Amino acid sequence: MRTIIVDDEPDALNSIKIIIKEYLPDIELVGTFMNPKKALEEIPKLMPELLFLDIHLPEINAFQLLEMLPKRNFHVIFITAYDEYAIKAFKYNAIDYLLKPININEIVNAVKRIKENKQEQTESYEDKYKKLLNTLNQNNNQAHEKLILSTIEGIYYIDPDDILYVNADSNYSKIVFKNAKPLTVSKNLGEFFADLPKDYFFRNHHSYLVNLKYVRKYARNEGGTIEMINGDQIPLARRKKNEFHEKMKNLVKKLF
Repeated sequence: MRTIIVDDEPDALNSIKIIIKEYLPDIELVGTFMNPKKALEEIPKLMPELLFLDIHLPEINAFQLLEMLPKRNFHVIFITAYDEYAIKAFKYNAIDYLLKPININEIVNAVKRIKENKQEQTESYEDKYKKLLNTLNQNNNQAHEKLILSTIEGIYYIDPDDILYVNADSNYSKIVFKNAKPLTVSKNLGEFFADLPKDYFFRNHHSYLVNLKYVRKYARNEGGTIEMINGDQIPLARRKKNEFHEKMKNLVKKLF
């Protein structure tokens, strides 16, 4: 099976390469790319049957890459770290995905499923990815008027625009507002990310979700720090740095 890997993290890319070499000898690795734009040029030429595709890529993400390809006649195994929202879409559309850090058994089983289902596949890859992209777009475009949060004290009706950021600890999350006291609720960060507008809420760290509208400053220290308008300092995961800058650029274009 002719295979390509697209991932901008060297460790993840090398892990997949090693697993393929050691455990999947019938996989023919015909290309590896850290630059998605280069991958976009080469994929049609290399004619893969399988693509390992990281969701969070610099400049363009996995879904944009798929939309820009002239043909999508190959199977995709998506690779993601924390994107619970996308995972819901994968499950709904029966799309294969892997969570980082890459697990040997999961990657072997994912490839095994593809081989087993190849003969039975009645829906074309093109149709399958169209449905996935439609699901993602529909959810992204849903109106977010109020967020309903239930606590011991009562039920809160929250306007997403009033949220500065959300800080999670296990199954609890603290919501920090512009002009109100913080609120702690029994809800994990993944659930918040699924319910909030994706165009201006960004998961910058495994424990934080920020409202990009209220970012005051990015500090170039080790790893990077986001300063919110209330002065709070929020860590930025190193692997999220490029995506953060790209989202901020896009947000500025929309606002002005």
